[in-house]
Amino acid sequence: MADSRVVWLSAVLILAVPSLAQTAAPYAPPEQPSQALPAARAVDLKATDGTILKASYFAAAKPGPGVLLFHQSNRDRKSWDEMAAQLAAAGINTLTIDDRGHGESGGKIADSQLYHDSDLDAAFEYLVSQPGVVREAIGAGGAGWLGVDNSVETARRHSAEVKSLVLVSGETLLPQLRFLRQASDLPGLFIFVR
Repeated sequence: MADSRVVWLSAVLILAVPSLAQTAAPYAPPEQPSQALPAARAVDLKATDGTILKASYFAAAKPGPGVLLFHQSNRDRKSWDEMAAQLAAAGINTLTIDDRGHGESGGKIADSQLYHDSDLDAAFEYLVSQPGVVREAIGAGGAGWLGVDNSVETARRHSAEVKSLVLVSGETLLPQLRFLRQASDLPGLFIFVR
């Protein structure tokens, strides 16, 4: 009985919310002078085995925090371009990276586990080495299994510096789950879609 009420209520909300949104006055942000979003700088990161991992760096205009964004397995770093540019415009230095064997990065997906940790470390070290990036204020975000796992593992490997996580619709492995349980003071936004 309770399950059927939840299903019924969900159906009502799914049908009603779009109708309500259409009748409401559209939101218009206050007029502001047009600002161009920061452009990406293409970056080649050299992995420990010599493989080139492609990344995009979006620099903020002044010193501030940094964030690493990891794509899901059926995407590449460019899926984050718009968000990364908006983050940089808001003062957050942002690095997006094509995972090994994905997008423009070299290597084979089959070799990912051999070099997983060192690939994550290369991306992290690049970000924190950039002028203006505050090393003690790093965030990590990812989508899908690949992006979520990379984000949590980066936070686990660099727990003194990674201060926040955004995990979108993905899972992670037992060592990373244990880390999340132990790092209960690490702010995180977890978004799950069925």
